[in-house]
Amino acid sequence: MTFVDIIEQFIPISPVEKAALQAACTRRLIHKGTVYLRSGEVCSHICFIGTGKIRSSYLHESGQDFTWNFHFNDRDSKFENYFPFDYLSFLNRSPTYLNFEALEDAEVTLLSFERLSFLFSLGSKYQEIGRIMTQKAYTSTHHRTFSLLTQSGEERYTALLAEEPYLLQKFPQYQIAKYLGLAPESLSRIRKTLAS
Repeated sequence: MTFVDIIEQFIPISPVEKAALQAACTRRLIHKGTVYLRSGEVCSHICFIGTGKIRSSYLHESGQDFTWNFHFNDRDSKFENYFPFDYLSFLNRSPTYLNFEALEDAEVTLLSFERLSFLFSLGSKYQEIGRIMTQKAYTSTHHRTFSLLTQSGEERYTALLAEEPYLLQKFPQYQIAKYLGLAPESLSRIRKTLAS
């Protein structure tokens, strides 16, 4: 799935509009282990992952590391998995709280704030694309935040088994624990309890 393919799932674009969108984008290879956007920096690009795996995370001042999301591009991907960038930082030009690290070599497509602003000036179709992306990003963030605030660790793990079981094959258990807001030993206990 390419960036343009994702856009066309939500809104039809003409060949001319597609060409303008593709021309505004650049490609980049991010090597495994590279933190390409750090907490405190301003997110200056929409980032779309083509291949590889990226983890977005928050490092608390206590040293505790929380996984915000996993980013990959395959048949299991949801909208939020395709886009490893901080939409709030991008829109507000404010520092991000997140770190984005390539877990393996990743090829990404980038669209800068300036080039997106230029596309918006070309017509309402690009503005509609921006509106849809904002709506999708908000929905995803709301769901994730509500889950972390209202569900127990066991409920979050049960929901993962029901909604995203493939993550267990794609990422190590200690990263899954961080995604669920749990210590690895807590996740082990929950798995044993549910298995018995």
